[in-house]
Amino acid sequence: MSTIEFISITVGIVSLGPGFWGIWFGLHERNRRLRFEVKIQSQFWSSLDRARYVIGDHLLIQELEQQLDHPEKHQLWNIHQAASDLYISLVEQYLSHVTTFTYDDLKRLCDNKFIYMRWQEKQWRYLICRRPENLSNAVPGYFIRSESRDQEPMDNTHIFFDMEKQKNMGLPNKTTECEMSL
Repeated sequence: MSTIEFISITVGIVSLGPGFWGIWFGLHERNRRLRFEVKIQSQFWSSLDRARYVIGDHLLIQELEQQLDHPEKHQLWNIHQAASDLYISLVEQYLSHVTTFTYDDLKRLCDNKFIYMRWQEKQWRYLICRRPENLSNAVPGYFIRSESRDQEPMDNTHIFFDMEKQKNMGLPNKTTECEMSL
């Protein structure tokens, strides 16, 4: 064996170490990123859950405002509106982090009583109707029966701690149909 062959084989063997290390490091970083994404999604769900409770009921806030005679009673509505805006921002932020979200996913959220008011469903529909996965589908009817607050929300805090269910939620028409349905 000549010197050049020996050097070539030695360099090849020495190069395998960093190559294997690079593969291991890449897989390790991928797994870290996936775990981090699951934590972020869990935080999104928790924040959405808290925001929807802070919002309260539109009809109840309107009734309270009509019954109050305090000169600053409009502050009650302002706080409610700020909480509603926060909820919508959190929904937008959540949807920006998921790759697909269909009307079936929305129906699942309504069936689980995570979304229990019609205005919430309208906001979710408005935000998902122009997503590519929904453009070719017909817009289904509303999943929430009415604007009434007679529909009792179900306590569903258990949803956030079951990671497998959370992954399965994916957790989110033609454009004219989408816009017309809102």
